[in-house]
Amino acid sequence: RMFKALVGRGHPEFSSGRQQDAAEFLQHLLEVVGRAERQGGSSRGLGGDPNLLPTPSLFTFACEDKLQCSQSGMVKYMTRKENMLQLSIPLDAASNKDEVEAYQDRQQKRQKLKDEAKSDAKSNEDEEEEILPLVPLAACLEKLAAPEVVEDFLSSATGARGTATK
Repeated sequence: RMFKALVGRGHPEFSSGRQQDAAEFLQHLLEVVGRAERQGGSSRGLGGDPNLLPTPSLFTFACEDKLQCSQSGMVKYMTRKENMLQLSIPLDAASNKDEVEAYQDRQQKRQKLKDEAKSDAKSNEDEEEEILPLVPLAACLEKLAAPEVVEDFLSSATGARGTATK
């Protein structure tokens, strides 16, 4: 808590006791550390050692995207710097998909029964613990690397609109 209070000091979102997004907190933390290093007169990292890189740069990596025009076959590579890997979560790849669906069905039935009873009084029945999908990291990485079709792509080679593969 003390660490969060120190890092969040002066930030409207992170200085409160409310729950925040972990990715946003990491971005803010790297910004605070980088600012502290610059204010301390160190352009090379903590301690001023010329062999050390600034701390935020230690979390930076390059991502390369390949865009291939379906009409001309021409390829364009784009590189961008990131400090966080944005992964989509393919819920259909959950290892407990059947259990999650069964839980959701039971929840819908419970809600329907409550709505039909139209009772304002609280029910004494015990609520079932929520079953969350368990998605393997490998499935998330596969989705990240999987090709995706870009519709309405304007080809610089042909000047026509079509598709491209990213």
